[in-house]
Amino acid sequence: MKLMDKSLSSLTEKQYKYLIARYIAKKSAREIAREEGVSHQAIEKHLNAAVKKVKKTFAEFF
Repeated sequence: MKLMDKSLSSLTEKQYKYLIARYIAKKSAREIAREEGVSHQAIEKHLNAAVKKVKKTFAEFF
């Protein structure tokens, strides 16, 4: 669990918020964008960066 905590704590506030909305709340990038008042491209940018950071943390296991 410490590794997951480390991984999630490395995210920016927006990355964390959008990652939770996308994968836990099962919202699309367009839904999140509508709620946040930004473009879906901006949401995708933050999500891609967040996933990249999380993958980097777990890279040693794959």
